[in-house]
Amino acid sequence: MPLRLRSINPRPGPRPTHQGTTKQSIPLNFYLTQLIKTMDWPLKDAEFPQEDLDTVYRYRSRPNRAVYRCPDDEELAESSLETEEHLTAWVEETTGRIPEGPGLAVLLASRADEGQGHNGAILEYLPFTKTGFERLIAALPLHGDTTRIINRSDIPFYTDINLLDCPRGAIYYCCRTPSTWPGDLAVSAVFYPDTGFTAAVVFGCSHDIAEEIAGRIDNAEDSWNHPLLIMGIIAEIEKERHFELVKKRVFRLLQRVRAVSNSARISSTSEMTKENYSVDLWIEVSQLRSALEAWKAQLIKMLEHIGELERELWVVSENRLADSTSTLTPNLRQLIAKETGRRMQRRLKEILCEYDQKIRECTMVIDGMALSTQLSWSQIGYQDTQANLKIAIDSKKIASDSKQDSSQMRSIAFLTMFFLPATFISSFFSTTFFNWNASDTEEIVSPYLWVYPVVTITITLVVVGCWLVFTRRRPPRDPVLDEKDIV
Repeated sequence: MPLRLRSINPRPGPRPTHQGTTKQSIPLNFYLTQLIKTMDWPLKDAEFPQEDLDTVYRYRSRPNRAVYRCPDDEELAESSLETEEHLTAWVEETTGRIPEGPGLAVLLASRADEGQGHNGAILEYLPFTKTGFERLIAALPLHGDTTRIINRSDIPFYTDINLLDCPRGAIYYCCRTPSTWPGDLAVSAVFYPDTGFTAAVVFGCSHDIAEEIAGRIDNAEDSWNHPLLIMGIIAEIEKERHFELVKKRVFRLLQRVRAVSNSARISSTSEMTKENYSVDLWIEVSQLRSALEAWKAQLIKMLEHIGELERELWVVSENRLADSTSTLTPNLRQLIAKETGRRMQRRLKEILCEYDQKIRECTMVIDGMALSTQLSWSQIGYQDTQANLKIAIDSKKIASDSKQDSSQMRSIAFLTMFFLPATFISSFFSTTFFNWNASDTEEIVSPYLWVYPVVTITITLVVVGCWLVFTRRRPPRDPVLDEKDIV
């Protein structure tokens, strides 16, 4: 789905031209319109378009889970949102807490049942009614780019949208993990620097994922007040999912590489099974490597944003503190936030190093598959060359023998031509058809001489005809080169 853009309609009137006698001022919103049409970036308008609510999402109320942390509570507050009334109460309670002070409220939206297979668009099936979802996105609020990240399911995505200059004065976060494999998640969050409150919705939470997120928030100690904590948790969960995929697929492809490399006999005439030459695993590992690299780029963006928060946000907040009664930046909380950001930076750098290692593993096994295939084809080429060499030697020997046989057949043919006429004449005249010692009353040539040519011609025609019929019914078969004859 392409990025939704809202254009600002220019004021009516003639368009500016370079020629003409009349000069007219060019409206500022005309330039803004052209700029928005040129740059494909997140909008400053955080509202959801009604068209997205009507066409993109599927609504069905399901039980959800919500967690909350604040400075006054040492333990994590959890609540189960079984009905729309529970969701409405949680939204109203969270909205009331936003101006009061720092806190972290996370709604863990349950995942729809995918059945037997994996549905890449499963996050579009929301566990709310349409009315409940509209109330949720308007109260927190959630940024309209939430639709973009949920709908862009094929690639990972992270963005931070700084709207501190807008009336609400908030920073919005949108994050999406790829749906190529089961277990994908999406996060839409909003952080209010004036109060230090963060509200987030995590889409696609299974029971185990919800338990893990709640447990990590509970163990966060004082780090819960950092706006990117929920993104860091998603990064940890996605790391586990990715590394498990790498472990399984790399192992299977490595087994396939060894199977191909250790094949005792491989030749161009061998009947190899499909799995020996299947490229499915190679495609899966290549796709996984691309996903790791894409997600690594999103982690780098998170890492850079943490540095931006440390350099800019706290300074901006201190400047605002003089004109505000907000408790945004007490010295202790500011130090905790900075320290949390540095800890997250160190952890993200460690995760990036681990991703580099997994990417190298994928690259190694992909290159190994290419090398194994090349060696196999080289072996096949060598075997075919040896077979062709043997065939050439045999052909040369056959040609030599044929030449010798041809010379002998020429000698035999010469002898046949030399003796055949004499033999025929002697045989013919030695028959009783001729009486060379006949008396005056006897005939030298028998009157039955005609029997000889008639019988001879008839028998010859019968023999030649039988030979022609036999040879036409049984054409000569081409010799087949047997696989066992190939070295």
